[in-house]
Amino acid sequence: MTTRSEVDAINAEYVRAMAEHDVAGMISLYAEDASLFFSDTPVLQGSAAVAAFYEDEFKDGPVAITFESTNILDGDGLVVDIGHYAMPSERGKYVVVFRRQRDGTLKSRSRRTSPTDLDRPADPAASASAPG
Repeated sequence: MTTRSEVDAINAEYVRAMAEHDVAGMISLYAEDASLFFSDTPVLQGSAAVAAFYEDEFKDGPVAITFESTNILDGDGLVVDIGHYAMPSERGKYVVVFRRQRDGTLKSRSRRTSPTDLDRPADPAASASAPG
């Protein structure tokens, strides 16, 4: 399995767990000492904080999200996934740092998102059809 296919599988599991309100599934993607850096929350550290965050996140119903990995860096036991995400309420960019575990699997050690998408290249077709 390539590193890209591993990251794609993790992102697909994240999407599934978000859609199905699966807190246990979300927690399984993170290392025990994971940190979350979301723009609208304080830094969240550790499994208990991550679980509490997702339990609260799922209160309002299904969460639809997609990921587009634009760059994956791999070396010395760490994998970095850089890309863009989209939800019905926002779009943005993300960086996830994975650490390879003793059993060979990847677990998210750090996740940072930003709900701005200013540096994503504009879609030329959308620009051409915009009134103006």
